[in-house]
Amino acid sequence: MSFLVIFVPKNKTMAKEQLITIARDLFIDLGIKSVTMDDIARKAGVSKKTLYNHFKDKTDLIQTVVLYVSKELNEQTKAIMTNEQNPIKQLYEVERFFSCQPVIVNNSPQKQLQKYYPKIYKELQNKQLQEVGGLILENLKRGIELGMYRKDINLDFTMRLYLHIMIESGNDLLFFKDYDKNIISASYLEFHIRAIATPKGVTTLEEILRKDKKN
Repeated sequence: MSFLVIFVPKNKTMAKEQLITIARDLFIDLGIKSVTMDDIARKAGVSKKTLYNHFKDKTDLIQTVVLYVSKELNEQTKAIMTNEQNPIKQLYEVERFFSCQPVIVNNSPQKQLQKYYPKIYKELQNKQLQEVGGLILENLKRGIELGMYRKDINLDFTMRLYLHIMIESGNDLLFFKDYDKNIISASYLEFHIRAIATPKGVTTLEEILRKDKKN
């Protein structure tokens, strides 16, 4: 998923999606609270009137950006699940994807969203639970069918735990301040998979880990 800012000549009407991507990048770089509608209009090279033609106010813009980013993440996650058939490899591919997304790595926008726009934050959580969570449930069921995950795992709890690992591991952790966030996320995932995997699943996991060490 690209986070490049799209520049459009000032004399052309800017599409709503382009305004969304510009606002998204500013929110990630500077934080949701500090960015104003003036900042976004200036970056886009349009008037505030043009901006307000597309969005009722800043809250409306934030909600639109959040849902846009959520949709992008969900679509990319679904694509990963479709392209990789091995359940354990799927989880690692999703972890790698999430760990390089600025919107996940930079947790400041998420914290500000939770503090200043709790309704939007709650809507985001519900969408993640429903959409990405649904994909993870499919992964768990397939892993059980293939004999890679234990049959006695609690599917709903395990799915929620995985989402927490992927999304919340970028947040400040009291005893891990000296560790790279990617290492934290990958270690969480390894522990998670070892806890739910059968011997067959552990064999696959260790093959993945060996390949990662070589790269």
